[in-house]
Amino acid sequence: MCAPVVAELGRYFPDAKLIPALFADAGIPYSEISPEAALAAANCINEFAANKGSRSRFAADFFICAHARLQADALITRDAGFYRDYFKGLKIVNPVA
Repeated sequence: MCAPVVAELGRYFPDAKLIPALFADAGIPYSEISPEAALAAANCINEFAANKGSRSRFAADFFICAHARLQADALITRDAGFYRDYFKGLKIVNPVA
């Protein structure tokens, strides 16, 4: 879990301060985004923009994916297609499956 994940999930909780404990209880550690992951996110943002990607994507999406690919074991998401296209080698876990 990284900062953009906490920020995005915060809207679903009455108190965002509950999020770190929830993830800790699930065995998912918090880690800052490394400089390498930030650069990977920037490269993917550039590639996405060059392909005239949708403006509905936010930089946070790219930070989360780069963090997951370079610093975590997998990404939990229901939107696997986008992430597989721009983050080759990223293990995707669909929570619905």
